Amino acid sequence: MNQLPPVEVLFLWPLIVHLMLLFLIWFFYDLRKRGVEKKRVEGKIYRCSACNLVYVDNHDLPGTDCPRCGHYNEAVRR
Repeated sequence: MNQLPPVEVLFLWPLIVHLMLLFLIWFFYDLRKRGVEKKRVEGKIYRCSACNLVYVDNHDLPGTDCPRCGHYNEAVRR
């Protein structure tokens, strides 16, 4: 069986270990980033002028009732 000289072993093993560590860090942060990303919510954004609740409604209406207090509100943004 062929054995590598000690100089090559001392150079190659740290290189391989560091590359594996770099790949694992990249993989971990990529998975973490996917979990944090928020999905875009379709609908209009409303803010209740009575209780200051911010909510989203999917119906294409100019206004809707607040789910918390029932006050009628107009859309803030689309």
